[in-house]
Amino acid sequence: MSFRNQLSRCADSTERRMMSRRVRWLSVLFVLVCHCAVPCELRADGVGDNNPATVRPVPAPGVKPSPQIRERLTNACDALDRRIRALQSSDSPHIADVQVFSNAVRSALEHDEFFDEKEF
Repeated sequence: MSFRNQLSRCADSTERRMMSRRVRWLSVLFVLVCHCAVPCELRADGVGDNNPATVRPVPAPGVKPSPQIRERLTNACDALDRRIRALQSSDSPHIADVQVFSNAVRSALEHDEFFDEKEF
């Protein structure tokens, strides 16, 4: 039987007040437990963990491609972009499916997001 049902069935006003107090204290206790338990989990490593100079980057820093590989990938992206621009007049619904490859390589070059030399 729920507290509300028990509270409504109480005939005596003192019994009703005691039930109301019990519900109130249980609510306060629940809020206090939640308030005290949650911040402990959210603190992480403390204030020292917030310094951008010492925080480890996630994901780990990538492998920088050599200038020759960087130039080759840039030239390939430029050639792909030229072909995409030529096809844009055809109103093909699949142009975006090809543009994503060029955008991915350019983003990886710009942000050093190659994580293995096999990706070149």
